[in-house]
Amino acid sequence: MKASRIVNIYTLFVVIFAIGYVLFPPFRHWPNLTQLLGDSVPLVMVAIAQLFAMLVWGIDLSVSSIMNIIIVTASFTFAGPWYELFPAIFACLCLGAALGAFNGLLITRLRLPDFVVTMATFIGYQGIALTIRPTPGGSVNPAMLTFMYGSTLGIPNPTWVAVALIVILAYLLRYTRFGHYMVAVGSSQENAYLLGLPRDRIRVLAYMMSGLSAAIAGVFLMGLIGTGSADAAGSYQLDSIIATVIGGTNLYGGEGSVVGTVFGALILEVALKMLTYANLLGSYIQVFEGAMVLVVVAIISAMQFYGRGTGRGARAEGTAGEQN
Repeated sequence: MKASRIVNIYTLFVVIFAIGYVLFPPFRHWPNLTQLLGDSVPLVMVAIAQLFAMLVWGIDLSVSSIMNIIIVTASFTFAGPWYELFPAIFACLCLGAALGAFNGLLITRLRLPDFVVTMATFIGYQGIALTIRPTPGGSVNPAMLTFMYGSTLGIPNPTWVAVALIVILAYLLRYTRFGHYMVAVGSSQENAYLLGLPRDRIRVLAYMMSGLSAAIAGVFLMGLIGTGSADAAGSYQLDSIIATVIGGTNLYGGEGSVVGTVFGALILEVALKMLTYANLLGSYIQVFEGAMVLVVVAIISAMQFYGRGTGRGARAEGTAGEQN
């Protein structure tokens, strides 16, 4: 991602936080800020899930349903002794990766648009979640709740875990061949074909990583709410897209970063928290999110339009024509 875009994301974060600090006193208290950090971890991870799909010029509308499947599954498997938590978490992560890979296989084998496939699997996965847990229930081991709501050096424990995962995923995208291949496929599928890159395999792996990251988000959310509900992650479908786009990910693929996505998620989380402190009803918050989608997409589209002279907009149009 261009350095100027990263700077703009950092600047926007500072501005949004400064507004919150001035207008809403809760932002001035450290315990509230640490709680904000802990609560934002699921959104950060599901936004990274969306990043993997968008990098290869796709979109994953099923991330919230994958989270819900993980949550209801965890409601049965996380209630055992503490030493059974690690195998249960690993099984949930494998399940999320498998669901994501299934999305990728449908897209590449059936040659259907990402939007159509992931919308269909969003509905199907949600049905599976409701079948597993028709009504809220289940629990998690108290040791997990203690960890999730505890802190180390004044920072919530989930934040420390998320930072470690963010570093690993950022390294994967920036310094490994797989990350470079995803950027290449998202930038131009025709050029990727001429370079001999396995485009379909890369897209399947990208969606598998999307499912894995969504599963991680589901595990974190389950640890925070402590009970299984098939619609617990409903809001994350839209929020993941908003956060990823705010974080500088290009709607036409081939450009985005983990760090930018993290700050995009934090910007959205701070903005939503400000609306909560303003005592606005949930319906108004939904109106705000819808308006934010329109504004962000309009800004990105305008940037693409004015960037055609540089060649990037022309590349996007050419690839769109190729896919159509």
